[in-house]
Formats: sequence, C-alpha cells, structure tokens
Amino acid sequence: MISEGVYRAKARSWCLSETKNGTEQVVVEFELTDGGNIAWYGFLTDKTWERTVESLRHCGWVGDDLSAIESLPNEAELVVAHEEYNGKWHARVQWVNRMGGAAVTSSLSEARAKQIASAFRNKIRALNAVVGNKTKQNSRPSPQSETPEPPPHGDSDLPF
Repeated sequence: MISEGVYRAKARSWCLSETKNGTEQVVVEFELTDGGNIAWYGFLTDKTWERTVESLRHCGWVGDDLSAIESLPNEAELVVAHEEYNGKWHARVQWVNRMGGAAVTSSLSEARAKQIASAFRNKIRALNAVVGNKTKQNSRPSPQSETPEPPPHGDSDLPF
C-alpha cells in the first residue's frame, strides 16, 4: 500500500464511469513520479463536480466535454491518505492539486499587505520579546537543569 503523503504524479489514463450506486465519476489512473500507480475518483454530484473539474484543470485539461478528454499533460500533486472500507485499509487520493504548493487565488495590493502587516507588527514584536527572554533564560545555568526530562508522550496523552 502506498504510504500517506503528498506525491508528484502524471495522469496515464482516464474515463467516465459510474459507481455501483449510479454516481457519475471521472476515474484517472496516476503514475507516481517515485514509482507506483494510484487511481483517483472525481465524483460528479451537485456538491462535488466543481472540485472534480478543478482537479482535472490542475492536470492540464482545457475542454468542456468530459467524454472527450484528450490529454492531461500536467504533473499534479496528489494528497494520499489511508482509509478503511469494508474492514480493509486502502490508500486513497484525497486531493488532486496543482504543482507548486499552496493555492493562492490572488495577491494583495501593496497597500493592503502593508495594512495587514501593520496590524500584526506589535503582536509579532511582543512574541519576539517573549521568545527572546526565554532564550536568554535558557542560556544561563540553572539548578533546574539537572532534573531529568519528563517521559515522552504516549498514545494515552492524545486529546482525541
């Protein structure tokens, strides 16, 4: 099974299909840059079709006819997670994203960027002062430095 993570991949084949329940979908078989293959299922429901088309666009699709996808030439980033289905664990493509990291819809104007920076400047300075004081305190020898470190956290320490 493919490990969870983010992978570079290129579409190798695709088709329109339906699930056993009749939900329309686009199925794309991806080849991972590091080796291996994984399928992505882009559902075409009222709630999901826009994200499915967006994912196809990330792969380089430029048409408007899903039955005539001629090429998906771009590499994409796949977010792969593990999920349980019918009592078995499977690797599943959760997201198909464009290459290059976080999606930015538009950059801010210089004036708006300065306004936001100004609003956070004093908060950041206060944080720097706190962090700076802790660093200075930690650089001095202290009698507490000889106490042993606490044990590492276990699964029972998780808040969920």
